Amino acid sequence: MPYRCVRRLVVLVALACALAPRAARADEASEKAELAAHRLEAQELSEKADQKPTGNEALFAKAAAIYESAYQRFCGGSGPAGRFIPDGSTCDELAYNAARAFRAAGNRPKTIGMYRTLAADHHSTRTSSPLAAKAMHELGDEYKALALFDQAADWYERFATTHPKAPEAEGCLKDAFVLRLGLSQEAQAVSDAETYVKAYGGARPADAATVIFALASYHGEREQWDQARAVLARSMRVIDHASLDVQMEAHALLGRAHTHGPTPAAAQDEYAKTRALWKDPAAAAQAIRNAWPGEGEGRKDRRLAKALNAVGEAIFAAADQRRITEVEPLKFPVHAGPAEAKAIEAHLHTTVRPWLEKKRKAIESVEASLAPILALQPMPPPRWVIAAGATVGAMWGALADDFRRAPIPAAWRSDRVLHRAYIGAVEEMSGDIRTRNAKPAMKKCLELAAKYWVQDARTRACEVWLAANYKSEFHLVDEIVPAFRGGSVRPAAQPLSYEGEPLRY
Repeated sequence: MPYRCVRRLVVLVALACALAPRAARADEASEKAELAAHRLEAQELSEKADQKPTGNEALFAKAAAIYESAYQRFCGGSGPAGRFIPDGSTCDELAYNAARAFRAAGNRPKTIGMYRTLAADHHSTRTSSPLAAKAMHELGDEYKALALFDQAADWYERFATTHPKAPEAEGCLKDAFVLRLGLSQEAQAVSDAETYVKAYGGARPADAATVIFALASYHGEREQWDQARAVLARSMRVIDHASLDVQMEAHALLGRAHTHGPTPAAAQDEYAKTRALWKDPAAAAQAIRNAWPGEGEGRKDRRLAKALNAVGEAIFAAADQRRITEVEPLKFPVHAGPAEAKAIEAHLHTTVRPWLEKKRKAIESVEASLAPILALQPMPPPRWVIAAGATVGAMWGALADDFRRAPIPAAWRSDRVLHRAYIGAVEEMSGDIRTRNAKPAMKKCLELAAKYWVQDARTRACEVWLAANYKSEFHLVDEIVPAFRGGSVRPAAQPLSYEGEPLRY
C-alpha cells in the first residue's frame, strides 16, 4: 500500500478514536435527559391526579405506566442496551413510585409486582435501601388487604427481622404474630412472640406482656391448658409490667389452667392475686382507662369489661371452692337403726335436723361469698352473675332433693303407717327449703339468664329443676333457633319420689 494511503488511514482511525468519547458522552446525556423527561411527566400526572378528588384512576395509571417503562428501560435490563445506568436510589424511586401510582389506580396485582421487584433486587444484591424496606412493609399491607394473611405475615416478618430498628418494625412483628395466631400457625406465632420479647421487651415491657398474654389466651381458648400454663408460668415477671387489665386476665387464666393441671390447688393463689388487683375498684378502673390513652372510650370499656370478667371468675372460684369443701361433704344422714317409729323419729330430730341446719348455714355462707359478683361496678360480668345465680339455685335445690334421694329400707315400705309418717316428716323439713329457698333461687337464675341473654348448662339445670318440681308453673321450652343452646337438651333424669315416680306439687 502506498505510504500516502497508509497515512490517511492512520489519520482517520485517530480521528474516530478522538470522536468516540464525545459520541458516548452525547448518548449518555441524551439518555439522562430522556429519563428526566419521563420522571417529570409521571410526576406531573401524579400531581394532577392528586388534585382531583374522584375520577383520577386513569391519570395514576398513565403515570404508573411511565414509571414502570422507565424502570425497565434503564434499570430492569430490558429494551435497547443504553450506555447510561442510573444510580441505585434513582432506580428504587422509579420502582417505588410505579407501585404507589398503580396502587392509586386500583391495580393491586401491578402494585404487588413492583414492590416485589424492588424488594427482590436488594435481596439479591444484599444492599440497603430505605425504599426497598418500605416496599417490604407495604407488601404486608397489600396482602393483608387481599386477605392473603399467610403472605402478609411473611412480609411483615421479613421487614421486622431485616430492619428491626425501623419505626414500623415493632408494629409489623406484632401484626405478624396476630395473623399467625389467626391462621393457627402456632410454631410461627411462638417464634414471633419470642422475637418480639427479645427485641422490644426491654423498651416496651407492657406491649411484650400483651403479646405473651395473647399467646396464652390462644391456648386457653382451645383448652390447651398445658401450653397456656407453660407460657404464663415462665413469663409472669413480664406480665407484671403489663397494664392492670392484662395482669388481671393473665392471673385468672393461669388459675383456670391450674384447675385443669396437676396442681389444681395452685389456682386459688392466682385467683387471689386477681382479686387483690381489684381491691380498690375505683382506682383500678381508672388505672385501666389511663393505661390506654390512645384508644377510644368504647375500646377502654371493653378492656374494663374483660377485667371485671376476670375478677368475677376469681370471686366465683373462691366461693365454689368453699362449696366443694364446706357444702358437698355434708351428706344426708341415712338411718341405720331398727325400723321402729321411735328410732326413726329420734333419727330425724337428733341427726337429720342438726344436719339440715348445718348444711343450711354452709349454703348461706357460700351464697354470701358469691354476692360480691353482683355488686361489681360499673357492670357485673354476665357470665359469672349467671354462674353465681345458678350455683345458689343448685345448692338449695340439691338440699331439697337430698331428702327424696335418701334410700328407704324395704322394711319401712312394708309398714304403711311408718312409711307415711317418715315421708310426712321429711316433707315437713324439706318443703320449706323447696319453697322458700330453692324455688326463688332457681327463678332468679332464669331471670338473670333472660336479663343478660346467657344460656348454658347451668341455666338449663335451673329450668329443669323448676319444671320437675313445679309442673303447673314451669315448662321446659326448646328455643325456636336451636343454635342458641346448641340443640335441645333434656335432663338425664327427673328427681324421684320415694315411690319411684316424679313428685307432683
